[in-house]
Amino acid sequence: MIRISPVGRIWFGGTAVVVAAAVVLQAVLSADGQPYSVFDTAGERLANLLAYFTILSNVLVGLTFGILAVRAEASSRLLRVLHLDAVLGITVTGIVYNLVLAPLDDPTGAAWLANLLLHMVVPAMAVLGWLLFGPRGAVDTPTVLLSTIYPLAWLAFTLTRGALVDWSPFPAWYPYPFVDVGALGYARVALNCVVIAVLFLGLAFGARALDRLLVRRFHPDAVAAVRPRGRAVVTAATAPEAATATTDGRPALRVGVQLQPQHADYGRIRDAVAEAEEAGVDIVFNWDHFFPLRGAADGKHFECWTMLGAWAEATSRVEIGALVTCNGYRNPELLADMARTVDHISGGRLILGIGAGWFRRDFDEYGYDFGTAGSRLAGLADALPRIRSRWERLNPPPTRDIPILVGGGGEKKTLRCTAEYADIWHGFGDAETIAHKSRVLDAHCTDVGRDPRSIVRSAGVQAAPDAVADDLLAAGVGLFTIGVGGPRYDLGLLKDWIAWRDERRG
Repeated sequence: MIRISPVGRIWFGGTAVVVAAAVVLQAVLSADGQPYSVFDTAGERLANLLAYFTILSNVLVGLTFGILAVRAEASSRLLRVLHLDAVLGITVTGIVYNLVLAPLDDPTGAAWLANLLLHMVVPAMAVLGWLLFGPRGAVDTPTVLLSTIYPLAWLAFTLTRGALVDWSPFPAWYPYPFVDVGALGYARVALNCVVIAVLFLGLAFGARALDRLLVRRFHPDAVAAVRPRGRAVVTAATAPEAATATTDGRPALRVGVQLQPQHADYGRIRDAVAEAEEAGVDIVFNWDHFFPLRGAADGKHFECWTMLGAWAEATSRVEIGALVTCNGYRNPELLADMARTVDHISGGRLILGIGAGWFRRDFDEYGYDFGTAGSRLAGLADALPRIRSRWERLNPPPTRDIPILVGGGGEKKTLRCTAEYADIWHGFGDAETIAHKSRVLDAHCTDVGRDPRSIVRSAGVQAAPDAVADDLLAAGVGLFTIGVGGPRYDLGLLKDWIAWRDERRG
């Protein structure tokens, strides 16, 4: 979540108080028929007050700024959208009033004060508050697009209401001259609406660009993505060890091994884990399948998470995890509890590797719905926040903020999920492919307001370090994982990579 500074909370709270004073003053004046008396009764005039975009935008500013002042965080998509609507709506209010409507208006006395507060003071305080205190990183593309619902809904309501009023005994009434169909006609009003919509959308994308710039310029180490409640925020300071960097800014080097639990007795697998830990590997992974992926299709094979529980007891130093867990095989809440349990058994050494799944035989023979690639990715996106949320509710909670590794290379969905939820991304392919995917991931991180450096880049390697290490390092990889299968579990290549790591670490 995004935290608001104490000074920012005071500013937001002060803005909310000014809004409340301005709206109450205008409500009292409107009930009394000041400065305009369009409807007959005080009740009608008060209800009519809510038809003004100015009033609605001020109310949004008061509501969202008040929430931020009290809660000191922005933790939901709805709040982010409403806050952006408030800032943009009040900006449009100030621009349109001062450029278009002010020459047509000349209030006096208390009406002048209400007008000053609603059209000038609150817009200035809201925009300045957003620039100074953010919250930064809250303006991503989905938030921008969702923010257009507010002005479009207001335009639709205003035009529909005006037409309905025109059919009643009262004459047609529109809150502003530029949407007055009776005076301008539908064609001109439609053009005005397009201009307003373009202005609003331009301001929204401008806010997104400015937000990104301010994050890069003033908050380079902040992970400012605001996620729905239950999604953790990981910074370079709180990410797993692999996220730390060397003194020259390169990622810290770590070596992992994936011991594929196929074609071997469990005793041999257990011995391979012990040998890898003794050799100095940083992470030992298995995988989450029910049948071998290579060799005899019905050869020996063991289940992933039961094995991880045993590894947690059998090891003392290495981190452990699956590369990767298939999301479709377990309910997210159950998986969260399993991960929490292994985290405790291991003393805080679990990495939750997870992906959408792909091996159809696993799904079919165990009765899981294979669906489509799209539905499996949608399931992954749904599961990740549920896992985070369950961790917050378990008693006892995990011993640490369990790192999440997402595996896969889909540029639109998988890497987006990685940017939103993961601490480690595991990719496949040569250095050029990894570098390209990593740039796509960087763009997604920027889009959600997250520092790309907070996500460790991992790659599977099957060649000697001399052949591929330098290119992968240049591509930003900090975790190198060697896959080893049974029944022999030859760790020769792994030991070469460990020696290379130690030499590079100096």
